[in-house]
Amino acid sequence: MWEPPFRFVDEQLKGPYRQWIHEHTFKEVDGGTLATDHVSYAVPFDLLLHGAFVGPDIRRIFCHRTESLLRLFGETKPDRAKADDAANLQNQGTVAAKVGA
Repeated sequence: MWEPPFRFVDEQLKGPYRQWIHEHTFKEVDGGTLATDHVSYAVPFDLLLHGAFVGPDIRRIFCHRTESLLRLFGETKPDRAKADDAANLQNQGTVAAKVGA
């Protein structure tokens, strides 16, 4: 799916995940842009691997992404707790950050 400037979707065709579908959406709000990521994913042996390895890694990746967006386009000192809460995914979830004015 490619609908600039509103959204695009990337999907893993080959790689470590059984499924990885990542939708990026962008919406103008209050003089800025709300950037939202929605991810659905699955890994082999999910029950065994998710809690110990995959879940923390996904949270780290999206926490970093949220902090980077806020640092580059929004807050000068992003709130780590807010970014971590936003990135608290369990096999599927949505992360959002308002960037800009």
